[in-house]
Amino acid sequence: VSQSRYTVTLSGSVYCNNLNYAGYSYIAGSGTLYASGSITMNATPPGASFGSNTIYLSGAGSGRTITSSGTTFYYMILDGGGSISLGDACTLSYNFILSYGSFNTAGNAFTFNASDCDGSLVRSLTLGASVVTATAPNNAWYISGSNVTVSAGTSTIRFTGNTPSLNTLSSLTYYNVEFNGTGGYMTVHAATYNSISSLVYPATIYLDSGATTYV
Repeated sequence: VSQSRYTVTLSGSVYCNNLNYAGYSYIAGSGTLYASGSITMNATPPGASFGSNTIYLSGAGSGRTITSSGTTFYYMILDGGGSISLGDACTLSYNFILSYGSFNTAGNAFTFNASDCDGSLVRSLTLGASVVTATAPNNAWYISGSNVTVSAGTSTIRFTGNTPSLNTLSSLTYYNVEFNGTGGYMTVHAATYNSISSLVYPATIYLDSGATTYV
């Protein structure tokens, strides 16, 4: 890690337990951070960027948190088998991958380009009352494989791309799903939903055979 007065630049692979970041306004570079503990950002000013760095949440422990303080992260992968919860609203400019472990939004807003949850390792996603926003134009939400649970709570999953697709397992249940793209359509795969709606008009929503919707 190299740093100047206002910038910390990640280069190559960097390993840490807890990351407590304070005193600098910007993180640059395109390296890889492996964090086995919590991540706490004290962005100055709020809205600082994490550059194009990839974060691997690699630890197996519980009780870990991500506190953004307005920082925009880039790419985040939970693969260590531990549990992570959000301490405040979290925004990624690229994708979120859940390959092994438990992720809890803890009622906070969570925004990313697209999410992927694939494989056979144990994975769980708890959404509470969060508004989860996916901005990708195509495969914005993808869940497949086995040993995966989604606790949707009263959450809203909002798609803002023009032609997003919610790819999921038919065994899963979601609460509210919204399409907020312009001039496009949304494809929703088979599962159980409390409601599916559009915030734009006109809009087309395609439901796969076997998608059960309760309104």
